[in-house]
Amino acid sequence: MSETEVETEVKTEEEIEEARSAAAPEMIKLRARPVDEWLKRVNAITDEEVRGRVMCVVWWDFLGDERAGENKDIELARPKFGAGHKADEHAVIKSLKQLGYPDRLAEKRGREPKSYK
Repeated sequence: MSETEVETEVKTEEEIEEARSAAAPEMIKLRARPVDEWLKRVNAITDEEVRGRVMCVVWWDFLGDERAGENKDIELARPKFGAGHKADEHAVIKSLKQLGYPDRLAEKRGREPKSYK
């Protein structure tokens, strides 16, 4: 599959949900991962820009405010990056896959949001 096909493969929120459903077994395991383990794994990413983008994705997908009480250090991990933050998309996608994201979802979630452009 070419890079262009990957970019256009998932376009809508509905398709994102379909991709998540298709990867349900992996997603169940990821949702069950303790906050401490997420922080340890994400903080092991050496590139600060990539780590920041990955933390944004992980925060949105698995941590967020509803799990904030599970770990006293979680506020330190709250993503500080927002619009205009740049990181190598390929490195972000690779990192998400290494964290256990299913390939298709990692490819979608690792792309720079259109709102950043």
